[in-house]
Amino acid sequence: MDDLLHAHIGGMDAMARGLKAAAALADPDGPMERLRSGRYASWQSPIGQMIEAGSVTLEELESVALDPR
Repeated sequence: MDDLLHAHIGGMDAMARGLKAAAALADPDGPMERLRSGRYASWQSPIGQMIEAGSVTLEELESVALDPR
């Protein structure tokens, strides 16, 4: 019976640790949000906005990609 009690306590501790980790990842000011914001920062540029709006053609994007600037 003691082993069963200790196993349940250990299981609940693991669940609590997982819940804390998930809450930290979901934090709007947490490290995952900073990584995501950095990864997709280029979508805030003028060309990124044009892509999202659907107002740029593949030919125009090709010329931007091939521009050596």
